[in-house]
Amino acid sequence: VFPFLDRAEFEAKVNDPHLIDILKTDSTFCALFHAVMALGCQYHGCGSFQPGVGKAWRLFQTSLNCVARIIISRDSLSKLQALIAMAIFAMNACSLQIDNFLLAEASRTVLALRYHKSSLSGANSAVCYRAFWVVYHMEKQYNFQARSSSGIVDLDIGCQIPPAPESVVNGYNWFVASIRISRIFSITYDSFFSVTASAQSAESLLPAVSNIQKLLDDWRQSIPPAYRPHESLQRSVLADLGIREIAIRTHFYYFHLVIALERMKLHLSSDRQTTDDSLRTLLRAARTVVELTRFIDVEPYTPVFILAIMPLSALFILFDFVIHNPAHPDTRQNLILLDIVSGHFSLLEHVSGGVLPGSYLSRFGNIARQYAEE
Repeated sequence: VFPFLDRAEFEAKVNDPHLIDILKTDSTFCALFHAVMALGCQYHGCGSFQPGVGKAWRLFQTSLNCVARIIISRDSLSKLQALIAMAIFAMNACSLQIDNFLLAEASRTVLALRYHKSSLSGANSAVCYRAFWVVYHMEKQYNFQARSSSGIVDLDIGCQIPPAPESVVNGYNWFVASIRISRIFSITYDSFFSVTASAQSAESLLPAVSNIQKLLDDWRQSIPPAYRPHESLQRSVLADLGIREIAIRTHFYYFHLVIALERMKLHLSSDRQTTDDSLRTLLRAARTVVELTRFIDVEPYTPVFILAIMPLSALFILFDFVIHNPAHPDTRQNLILLDIVSGHFSLLEHVSGGVLPGSYLSRFGNIARQYAEE
């Protein structure tokens, strides 16, 4: 999903007979090693939804203990890789307090190293470029989700996108696709959510919505049918955990943008036909997100964006529509979908042992049903 490491080089260092001495003397590799081990540990049943609990967290804590030394150390590829590995781990529910800090530090480091501008040469140039583009993907997606400005200026990027064979699954180049959608995230934020955009008139913003929708649809069409949004996901392609996350991210990234753009059109347009079309598209997106929740692994390793943010967005869209349109012909189907997404959050509370309370969200379905019946 995030091809920022040279696996052969990493494994060679791990298999070094002097590994213990390396871990004691090299803080950056110590942090990287334990973060990678923590990531792997999560996928073998040793993760936890609660901070400070479980083997994966203990390994991650060792990485965190190195952060102070890493930050004051000289910027380097190994430092960047350590920060990326920790930032990936921090996408889960038990690390919400530190995810932004780690990602911001990784972004600062990669810009200081000038991987986005430099014409690098040498054996590790491809690894450097991959590390930059992984940070680019993570930073753009996170900041769009948070409606914050990006620290990476697209106009300053001059480096190539290197091959990442490990991120190509059944003909789908996820690495390139993730970079392209991240660029669309960036354009969307600049066009509608920046301070400059807030001063623009509705007449000037509406054409920009159509332009970005065209970019988004071109991106969707570039994806193989087995992974393409608006096409049914088949369980046969979701057997592998890594491929499953790639497939779900592909769909959720797409619908995240669809929801943002259609909400913007509803806000900007006064044309009845346009608003009706936008509302229908918004509802289709919410319904699809709810239908996709059955593929989500309700596990500690699942990123919060997948586990909670997108399903919660879908819940609020459906609830709002039922409350405002209780006599609509699709109300019964929408109530069923509200029950499904409420069940997802109830399962999350059960699996997390109550650490992530979610069953109370079933009240939204109950309120909507009662309102529709009355």
